[in-house]
Amino acid sequence: MKDIIENATIIHKNGLKKIYDAIQITNKGVYTGSITTKNEEEEVFEDYGFIPRDQIQKITIFDEHGKSKDIDI
Repeated sequence: MKDIIENATIIHKNGLKKIYDAIQITNKGVYTGSITTKNEEEEVFEDYGFIPRDQIQKITIFDEHGKSKDIDI
């Protein structure tokens, strides 16, 4: 899967802070969802929500060393 980020925290411009299982960043905004496994090998991103770019203040993830890192949108 490309352009899918797991365990991302999105801080909305209205102050809401929420952790998502997986997100996909597009030009228009961010799709939120989860990754499911089908046929024991194929992983699929299933989106269940959308946040427009103009409503996002910041996206943060943790790198492999446990340090937080901001994602440019």
